[in-house]
Amino acid sequence: MSEQNELVWAGQPAAQTAPVTADIMRLAVEKGAPVEVLERLVALQQAVDAEAGRRAFFAAMARFQSSVPRIKKTRTVPLKSGARAYDYAPLEEVIDTIRETEAACGLMHSWNHTEHQGGGLTVTCCVSHVSGHTHDATVTIPPTQGINTSAAQNVGIMLTYGQRRSLLAAYGLTTGGEDRDGAEPAETDEVIGQDALTNLQDLLHAKGRTAAALLQWLSKERGEEIRALADLRQSEYVRAVVAMGGRP
Repeated sequence: MSEQNELVWAGQPAAQTAPVTADIMRLAVEKGAPVEVLERLVALQQAVDAEAGRRAFFAAMARFQSSVPRIKKTRTVPLKSGARAYDYAPLEEVIDTIRETEAACGLMHSWNHTEHQGGGLTVTCCVSHVSGHTHDATVTIPPTQGINTSAAQNVGIMLTYGQRRSLLAAYGLTTGGEDRDGAEPAETDEVIGQDALTNLQDLLHAKGRTAAALLQWLSKERGEEIRALADLRQSEYVRAVVAMGGRP
């Protein structure tokens, strides 16, 4: 946690211990109550504290969502022709936009991720409140191959994309303007490889869906006919996989 966030958090009211429960606990100890009674009182106190933390968290989230600035889409993904495909808000834009409001509401976020043996990864964003209550949002990213990128760079591409999507999901946010959110940077938007094609075919089979219906939907999204799954771009592949079974 940054020094600035520590200072802001220090000024936030944490969830208060219920005085009635605390008084009962103190009285029980003074009267020499049996261990099992004290254990039940401790469990009750924990339940009271957890509920107070939950209420404080949702109150903070309500303040956050009502006051956070609109997130702008500041980057453009072009088609191979050079024409604009869609705009999106990069991770740094999202973080810069929410940072002050997040801290003022006593909230913070962090991530963890797990790499899959067959490629791809799962990213979880955890939003925490000073009360101790937390909320998670998880996004699964299929294998992504950039142009002339190493395996480590591909993980970085997927990680950045997953962090952005999970952060938006955890806070219940959307980005301003036309919502054509796809792969993170334009340089990842090449035609998919064989591994991605096989993964997509397997997913279609598992979900009982047809390639023709998927291609029809994605053709409308692109604005031109896509004749085969092998002609899909990386951003279209990610969009299709998430639509069929991901957790954006």
